Amino acid sequence: MTDDANAGRMRAVANPPDLVQRLKDAMTLHQQGKLAEAEILYQRVLAHRPNNVDALHNLGLIRLHQRKFEQAVQLIGQALVAGPNSARAHSNFAVALQALGHQEMALDHCEKALSIRPDYAEAHNNAALALRSLSRPEEALAHFAKALTIRPNYADALNNCASLLQSLDRHEEAVDHFSKSLALAPNQVDAHFELGISLMALGRQADAAAQFQQTLALKPNHANAQKRMQAIRESAILPSEP
Repeated sequence: MTDDANAGRMRAVANPPDLVQRLKDAMTLHQQGKLAEAEILYQRVLAHRPNNVDALHNLGLIRLHQRKFEQAVQLIGQALVAGPNSARAHSNFAVALQALGHQEMALDHCEKALSIRPDYAEAHNNAALALRSLSRPEEALAHFAKALTIRPNYADALNNCASLLQSLDRHEEAVDHFSKSLALAPNQVDAHFELGISLMALGRQADAAAQFQQTLALKPNHANAQKRMQAIRESAILPSEP
């Protein structure tokens, strides 16, 4: 038997066709948002192959979605032990670590992800979030810029960058980033509200009021938007409602 034939036989033994198909089915269900069904299939794969990188990582993503961050860290960490060269796993491990407040460790894994895949926009975004939490805003802005150079229509990075710019009183730039994000996805409640905040800071009360009104159209019980609208009315910029 040739070396190639031996290698093929070893792969078949390691990943029997039914397990391969089960994993594919799990990933399809996962992509469709059917997380409970996907989890069952991931667990079945892991019952036979406890170190299957894809099953461990993807089950960790489900735990992230469920906000079970400690379990996510455990599962994605196991995936990285079994397959340490996955940029995506390093980046998602960082997300789970950030949620638990481990910003330095999260940044370290973002850097590992970027050493494997320098053009990974999500890892740049996650690195920027960790750097912001570590009070290193200029470095964070540099990573947001890299993420947006790679993916100009990356709405999460636009919003995250805008939020940081806003916190630095760089409101013109924040308005630009929030506006670009809303052009991509118009029904973002938080982005409309935060855009309104930066517009108010720039003295553009009428434009701010339009954003707060849009916030309330999407979420009528948004208390902060209601307060801002009331403040604008009381400033006599807008007439009171009849």
